[in-house]
Amino acid sequence: MAVWLKKLMDDEDARACKDISDQACHHQPRSFLIHIVALSLTKTGDGLIDPKLTLTWLLGALGAPLGLTAWLVPVRESLSLLPQLAIASELRKRPIRKTFWVVGSVVQGLCILAMAWVAFCLKGELAGISILALLAGFSLARGVCSVAIKDVQGKTIAKNQRGKVSGYAASVAGASVIVLGLAVAFGWFNSPGSALLGSLLVLAGLLWLVAAAVYQQLPEYEGATEGGKNGLKTAVKGFLTAMKNSRFRRFLFTRTLLLASALMTPFLVAMAGKNNQHIETLGVLLLASGLASFLSGPIWGRFADRSSRLVMCVAAMLTALTGLITWLLGASGNNWGFAIMIFAISVAHAGVRLGRKTYLIDMANSENRATLVALSNTAIGIMLLVIGGLTAAIAQYLDAQWLVLMLSVLALLAAVSAWFMDEA
Repeated sequence: MAVWLKKLMDDEDARACKDISDQACHHQPRSFLIHIVALSLTKTGDGLIDPKLTLTWLLGALGAPLGLTAWLVPVRESLSLLPQLAIASELRKRPIRKTFWVVGSVVQGLCILAMAWVAFCLKGELAGISILALLAGFSLARGVCSVAIKDVQGKTIAKNQRGKVSGYAASVAGASVIVLGLAVAFGWFNSPGSALLGSLLVLAGLLWLVAAAVYQQLPEYEGATEGGKNGLKTAVKGFLTAMKNSRFRRFLFTRTLLLASALMTPFLVAMAGKNNQHIETLGVLLLASGLASFLSGPIWGRFADRSSRLVMCVAAMLTALTGLITWLLGASGNNWGFAIMIFAISVAHAGVRLGRKTYLIDMANSENRATLVALSNTAIGIMLLVIGGLTAAIAQYLDAQWLVLMLSVLALLAAVSAWFMDEA
């Protein structure tokens, strides 16, 4: 094994394994590297097509109605979570599961390439409806990948290395988005807004296709298939069993409160002023988001390998603090002042995502990991619709500044809940 890879894994014996098979342990360095490369590619793609940033800008540039734009985040998040009970049941029937991630990534890449075609060829309401339909397909495929990679990672990467995989991938993706963000922010491209956004979508779609080819090379060995014979019936039984576990119930409650980090960003955008019509502003936002991923990824990753519970707690506190400061000081109309707020909430959200993923993987075992991931994500998908709907309704009566304060309180409750959780 290369010395640089051993240093990257940060372990005296990079093949030291705690909960994976001897075969998987032997190939762990290769699996570690493949996971980083594949996830770096898809996370970079995620940064380029962020519904809160890029796709929102795209629909505006294409003249789509604002009502369609409001559906971007709910479609993206909920449809990637809600079907996962059924996906987990099907996953358990297959001893080799990496194929689910490979096929899901291919579908995501094709959906993004189709969005690029829409950006170049369609306008108005038809363009908006087409983007939403493709985003729905993208999100369903994303749900398949979400369940699959957690299960495959649990089979091929030891506990003390999983947080590093996500952390390093987030940093690589962040650096890539930083470069593109700088290019857009400083006007290095002469293309009109919609043409530039279409080009970014082409790049993102290709990244998913390359990631699929890389992940196909993962050395995965056959795993247990128990629990995959009865489909959703098995999943429902698993849900009833899982809900008897107080640790899992507390995790679900905390993760629900942690939705504040995702829901707050659009309201920070609303408070930032009305100067977000130029394509350069999108570059500033991409730059801030990329810097957040690049700088926070390894820190959250190493922190999560020590205590994913504390990662959730600290990230929730950062969310609450960001919201509180924003509420007290208001928002600057300057693009770079806006970028500071986006940077802070992006760092917090990165910690929330990495902390809760690592906690759930470590809390589960090889027999119930796929099912618990799917149960958790399905429940959160429902809660996202409920809380998101309530927030949208309240937004008719309160301005963005007070909604930020409300979500800050929710984040503070999440921090308290995470503090009293058991370690994974």
